[in-house]
Amino acid sequence: MQPRRPPELSFQFILAIVAVFFGAFCFQGALAAADLMITGRVSDSEGKPVADATVMIYHAGPTTGYSLFCPSCYADCGKRVTTDGNGMFAIHHLSTGLWFELLVARSGYEPKFVEKVVPESDAPVTATLDGRPGISDPDRTFRGRIVDSNGLAQRDAVVQLFAELRDTKTGPQSSYHGGSAMPGIDPIAVTDGNGDFEIDSFSPEAGPSKILISVEARGMAQTFSVIPVGLERHAITVTHGAVVRGRLVQGRKPVGGAEVGLFGNPPANWGPNL
Repeated sequence: MQPRRPPELSFQFILAIVAVFFGAFCFQGALAAADLMITGRVSDSEGKPVADATVMIYHAGPTTGYSLFCPSCYADCGKRVTTDGNGMFAIHHLSTGLWFELLVARSGYEPKFVEKVVPESDAPVTATLDGRPGISDPDRTFRGRIVDSNGLAQRDAVVQLFAELRDTKTGPQSSYHGGSAMPGIDPIAVTDGNGDFEIDSFSPEAGPSKILISVEARGMAQTFSVIPVGLERHAITVTHGAVVRGRLVQGRKPVGGAEVGLFGNPPANWGPNL
């Protein structure tokens, strides 16, 4: 009995195998090329890594020319990651042709902005956070906890200062600044794993007695709330909100590929005393 000969591989079969491997290699290469990212490291003032810091895309804009699109309304805005034990982070799958402003925050440190980071430059970002002791003066701190409708804590929610009420010699005086930084008080905070946040006043003058804040939690509708000064931690509930559906047309023809966003603004009926 003669030994069985192994089956011969046809030329077409070999070509098919090579094509499959070549296609898979090219596909992975295309994915890698399309994955624009920002990488970097967060450290403290002594150069030690800061773990569990939140790094998020806060604003964006075109690298060339100008845009009428609001800087916080780009699709990448709101993407966020947490630093590892070495303070390292990477934000993947970013859009091309844009610069990004990063917000870096962690409990116990002053928040830090890193402006106009361009992913194409491949230069790692370095952010240094300055430590800050906790404030125990009840007249200089505002504390809260962000939860959902089931009472679950919302981590990495962005809390932004919109207005403040101060007691002056002529009576209470409110000032609205729409999220812009004001001297002597934290402009922004990010909640920790318990959903807690703190906004502190550092001005040598008397701080505000109330503040109006905007709260944005991932997957939740933006909400506004007024909290008084003091050490008590006030619970603020965020919800999924409403769904807005529609159709965009121009000259009765559908328009595809357009980005549609909603702008949240505080109600105009807060009154002079918030």
